[in-house]
Amino acid sequence: MLKALVKSGFAQAARWTGQLRARENRRCGFLSILCFHRILPEAQRQTYFNPVLAITPEAFEIICSTLKQRAEVLPVAEAVAAFREGAPRAHLVAFSFDDGYQDNLQFAAPILAAHELRASFYVVADLIGKPQPPWYDRLGRIVQELARNGQPVDARGHGLEPGRRGAAPSAVVGAAKELGPDSRRALLDDLESRLAQPPVFDAPDRIMDWKDLRSLSKTGHEIGSHSRRHEILPQLDDVRLREEIQDSKRILERGLGSPVRSFCFPNGDYDARCLNEVEAAGYEAALTTRSGSNPPGTPLYELRRHFVHQRAWSAPSGRLSPVWVRLVVAGLWDRN
Repeated sequence: MLKALVKSGFAQAARWTGQLRARENRRCGFLSILCFHRILPEAQRQTYFNPVLAITPEAFEIICSTLKQRAEVLPVAEAVAAFREGAPRAHLVAFSFDDGYQDNLQFAAPILAAHELRASFYVVADLIGKPQPPWYDRLGRIVQELARNGQPVDARGHGLEPGRRGAAPSAVVGAAKELGPDSRRALLDDLESRLAQPPVFDAPDRIMDWKDLRSLSKTGHEIGSHSRRHEILPQLDDVRLREEIQDSKRILERGLGSPVRSFCFPNGDYDARCLNEVEAAGYEAALTTRSGSNPPGTPLYELRRHFVHQRAWSAPSGRLSPVWVRLVVAGLWDRN
């Protein structure tokens, strides 16, 4: 509560003193990209293995209504084209959704439509229309169910004695990201084998299907690549790296019947090889998880984003703060 009060005071002071408005007026030529994952009603958000990665439809509505009035909101590829031109215009903002969950279509798309806004959805190509979500969602759910069944595990997936407090699912997923892809898959299979049956995922937890993606594309939204399988790219050899970056583009373009113009690095991890592959594949831009705004001259394959965190962006009342949305997008909270 104290932290929320301090941040709220900072935001309100920036508004009352005119600092926020002055900063907004100086943002011509900058590009701010917001990073979303899941849009879920509060009850579903709280049961998700990592609620930090989700915001409610009500919070998303506040973000859309606030930025509709304050910036030019475009899909990433269109915003990057304007950013690259460097022509004086309103502050550019883009909305990016990682992974391509069906809840984006169910809850986010209608709100975007109501505000006449368009966004970019970065999809894991091999999971389109499949009954299983990305590996980290599977792992998070498995850890949750093991705990409910009295089989807690530590952060490395090792079983603990019944009654012991297990690691948070997000901690197990975080540790799994440090493993190579084959070891990570073995861990997932081992933990899943401890359950009587694999978890079943409802539609909002899955990745959209081709019909969903084509529908979004036809209404002006951008569909971008988030790789083939959401592997940690720097861990891969050259052949598998090329599959994740170049093959995902071909799969999406074939299924959509339209160009795929931008890429989003899974987990935000990349190195020089990744940058080379993204350029070779013909993408116009790539998104990282580095925090902050993009001033003129930012490398287009290393674009920064603002991660949208519902609790951190809320006023002490618990409601998402429109002033905080403005403050973050204006770069007053940038730490770089």
